Order: sequence, then structure tokens, then C-alpha cells
Amino acid sequence: MKNANQDKIYELILCANVIPKERRTFLETIGIECKELGIVQITELAKKYDYKFIDDQSTFSTSTFEDIRRYNQNTETVSETVIPENDDDISVWIFQGNPNRYDILNALSDKEIGNTIHWLVKQNRNKIHKGHLVLIWMSGKESGVYALARVECEPTLLKENEAERKYWLGDDESIVENRVRLSIIKRLVNKPVLKDSLLKIPELLKLSILRQFQGTNFPVRDSEWKILCQMV
Repeated sequence: MKNANQDKIYELILCANVIPKERRTFLETIGIECKELGIVQITELAKKYDYKFIDDQSTFSTSTFEDIRRYNQNTETVSETVIPENDDDISVWIFQGNPNRYDILNALSDKEIGNTIHWLVKQNRNKIHKGHLVLIWMSGKESGVYALARVECEPTLLKENEAERKYWLGDDESIVENRVRLSIIKRLVNKPVLKDSLLKIPELLKLSILRQFQGTNFPVRDSEWKILCQMV
């Protein structure tokens, strides 16, 4: 643009929900202003102008949601018998990603990736199994749940495909590591369940990721899932 119109002045601004420090430093050095505009700000702006997001729901059939509904009913039946919850009997998990290392939101919106995404399993490898449910959590300033998924294979040594690898920021994560294949059931990119909201619910104050946020794979107890499933 500058070469074509040398007599004009152009101002370039990069606007994104997360801008890694090294990219911000480089861009500002060459005269490109950087502005972080978080999901909360975007949501408030959309509400102000009555803008409706078209959420990219998965292509899963309603039977998937029926499976979740039946699971919830079974959970309610079990809870009525007042059986103490056991951390060894977990079938719902929170998988956390750091947006400064992996561009989660764009990966979830990538049509090439679609509804199948791989995720590292660094904790609880022997407890995570095919058929379990997963809440995908993004850490950082706007931490919270950004998608609901289902585990489609046992944890095993897997390598991400090219479409996924391009979203790693800086570090090369293309090596074979213990991962599971996930099927995205529902995306919450434009209306996440934020950490700040969860902290206001007394029954969720012992949620594993709220007590100890360092890690990748966190268990969710049945009583906690009973509340969370109503929010997602």
C-alpha cells in the first residue's frame, strides 16, 4: 500500500484477544500498534449494538447430547444414594491450554481441523479413557471453559496433524507425545464460562483447576459436573 501510494500515511494496528510478548515487541518495533481486545470486551460491545454471534456448533447428532443427558440422570441417581465421591472414579475432565503457547481460539475455529483435535495428556494418564467428557479450558486473563468435547481414544503416543501444529507459538510441539483425540461437541468461543463466574458458586470452590491451576488435565467430580453441565 505504501509503495503504491507513497504520498499517503497508513496506520497499522494489530487487534487480537492475545498477543504474545515477542510478537508485540517485534511489531511495535516496525511501527505496528498492538491492541489486546478480550472476549469479555467483545461480548459487551456485541451486547451494546445487539450483535448476535453465529456459534459454530459441531456436526454431532442430537444423540451425543442424549448421551450427556443420560449421564447426568445417572449422576443424579447416584448422588441421591449419598455415595462419597472418589477421585479414582472420574469420567469428566478439564483440559487446560495456555494461549501464550497455543492459539486455542483460532484452532477451535479452524475448518481444516474441524471437530477433531488432539490434546496432551500429562497427568492422570491411567484414569482418562475413551468416552469421557472434556471441558477445554483456556488459561490467562480470561480463563474459563471454551468448548465441550469427548475423548475418542485411550491416551497413546500421537503426533498432531499439520493443521494443529501451526497454532503453536514459539516452541515446536510436533514431537510424538501422549495425547488423546477429542471430538468437539460444542464450542463456547463467543460465550465462554469464565473463571470469575465459577468462583461465585460455593459448590465449585473446590474444583481442581481453581485450587491448583498448574497442569494440563484436571478431574471434575460428579457433583461439580452436575453444575457445570447446566452452564455449558
